[in-house]
Amino acid sequence: MSRDYPMLIGACGWTHEAWAGSYYPDDLPSDWRLGFYANEFPVVLVTRNEWERADADPQQWCEDSDSSLLFVSEVTADDPSDAEMQIRQIRLLGERCTGILWRTTLHNDAPALNGLLNGAGPALPVCVDFGEALPDEAVRSLLRKRQTGWCWHGNDDSTGLQIGPLSIARVASNDADLRQLRRLVETCLAAVRDDRWVILLFDGNPPEVERIQKAGVIMGLL
Repeated sequence: MSRDYPMLIGACGWTHEAWAGSYYPDDLPSDWRLGFYANEFPVVLVTRNEWERADADPQQWCEDSDSSLLFVSEVTADDPSDAEMQIRQIRLLGERCTGILWRTTLHNDAPALNGLLNGAGPALPVCVDFGEALPDEAVRSLLRKRQTGWCWHGNDDSTGLQIGPLSIARVASNDADLRQLRRLVETCLAAVRDDRWVILLFDGNPPEVERIQKAGVIMGLL
């Protein structure tokens, strides 16, 4: 695992303008932000917003950050042709990309989901993100057969964290107190296995850096 952490904790995206002057120093050039972020956190989600920026350059992202920073890349697609284009982008990250967080609405359509995921190919592990929806039994059965987990959003059902080589929790950071942060960290740690990446990602507009930092402290204490 990167930097010998039992699991990885980071943010959804790093180009949040609201971080300027609060997390990023006022005088920090925008193209230094990823390197600054990488000095503290071991993983970041490349959201579709990052990919759609006019200055998106995955090769430059790799050059701008320490090689220990790992990327998870977001795919947002229900259609194979849309997914194919996004996956071509992701491959430019090379070995620095540890997997795909695939956002889809197909939580109750196993045949369509199977066809969609077949387009990802064998190179990168996938974790499926259904948002706040829970997969139905047919979809769960399909994902178990594929050894593909589904994203956990902090609800009572964390089954998806226990399946496949990539386990991702994507949670809102704004309302999490210390007790809730501990629950999130403990649930993710319970999924840790030598052959599995377990990643806790904090979302928000923007994600609250202090809560991400506190989650890391809690992980170190457990």
